[in-house]
Amino acid sequence: MIVIPFLEFHERARKDVREQSKSSCVNLLTAHQLAWAALISYQNRFQNVQFSTESQSILGRLGLISQFAMGVELVETSICEGLYPQAANLLKQALETLAAVEEITKDRRVDGRAPRFIGRLQNFGRRYGELNEIAHPTRSSMVDYFSRHTEGERTGASSVPRFNKEVYRELYGMQISLMVVALQQMREVFLELGQLDWDEAEVRLAHSATQILLDEGLIESAL
Repeated sequence: MIVIPFLEFHERARKDVREQSKSSCVNLLTAHQLAWAALISYQNRFQNVQFSTESQSILGRLGLISQFAMGVELVETSICEGLYPQAANLLKQALETLAAVEEITKDRRVDGRAPRFIGRLQNFGRRYGELNEIAHPTRSSMVDYFSRHTEGERTGASSVPRFNKEVYRELYGMQISLMVVALQQMREVFLELGQLDWDEAEVRLAHSATQILLDEGLIESAL
C-alpha cells in the first residue's frame, strides 16, 4: 500500500518528462526512429542468411553488436523519462561495447581489459568523460543538480525526475550516433559472412539520421 502509490506517482512524472522530451526537439525524435529502423531492418534481413564460421573475430563482434541492440530501448527510456544519471551509465556501457567491437576489428582486443577508443570511436574519449560527470556521484555539484527540487519557498532533494533540455539533447544525440556506428560495424561483419550489404532504404535512413545530428550541432562531421 505504500510502494504502489509511490510508483504510480513516479510513473506519471516520467510520462510527463517523456512528453516534454518528445515536444522539445521533434527532429531528434525523428533521427532516433530513423537510425533504429535502419539497424532493425538490416538485422532482420540478416536473420535469413545461412552461415557457418569458426572465426572468433566474427563471433565476438556479432555477440557484442547483439548486446548493444538489446539495450537500445532501455537506454532510450532512461533518457526520455529524465533518468539522466542512469541513462549516462547505460550509455557508457553501450559505448564500451562498440569500442570493443572496434578493437576486435583491428585485432587489438585484450580480454579482461576495458576497451580503448580507437577507429570510429577514437574521438569519443571526451564524450565518455562527460558521461562520467553525469553518472558518477563524485561531484557534489552534479548530485545536487539532478536531485534538487524547488517548489515555492520549499527546496530540497527529490527522487522525482525532471526534464532538462540540454542534458536530454546531449544524451539522445549520443545514442543516435552510437546506433549509426553499430550499423556500420554490422555491415563489416555481414559482408564478411554473406555479402549482405545495406539496401537503399537503410542507406537513406542512416544518412537522414546523421544529417539531423549535423543540423542540430550534435556532431561536427559525418560518422
